[in-house]
Amino acid sequence: QGQLKDASRRGPGGTRRAAGGRRHPAMSPGVPAIWVLGATTALGMAVGTLLNFWSGEPSPSKVLASLHARTRTHAVTIIIVSAVFFVWAAWLCLYRHFDLGVVTFPIACLVAILSLGSLAMWSKMLTGACWLVAANYGLGILVVGTNAGLMLLVYFGIGVLWWLIAGALAWYFAAELDRQDR
Repeated sequence: QGQLKDASRRGPGGTRRAAGGRRHPAMSPGVPAIWVLGATTALGMAVGTLLNFWSGEPSPSKVLASLHARTRTHAVTIIIVSAVFFVWAAWLCLYRHFDLGVVTFPIACLVAILSLGSLAMWSKMLTGACWLVAANYGLGILVVGTNAGLMLLVYFGIGVLWWLIAGALAWYFAAELDRQDR
């Protein structure tokens, strides 16, 4: 009986319908990803800040001011964002279509993990790993074009900017760490 009831709520093409025949409003492709990117960024910054606080830094204001604390927060944010989006890309590969994020997100995640203990990883690898992900988003813009809808293109554009900025910050932090260590 449950299947009959559920089937009667589907419209043409299998679209789910609410009671009374109204369609459920669906989010445009790209909108959920924009929300997830914002949420994982905030989560990464919060977790990174808490890890810095718990690592023995004397006060929250010094945690925020410390170059090492900022680089740690940056790396943790990259780890969380890339891990979540890797899972999303893997799901897309399994159920919809190939997503190059299954290659680029783990690279960024692994390099960010390794950079937590190595200045060499910051100066030589993290910038490139972030910019590789940015290139993946840029490729998405070229491949998908206007066929997928405006919000997906907006998301891809936001992704390009986010990862370019993440790479630029890695470059900046590496230069500052190098200067500080001299």
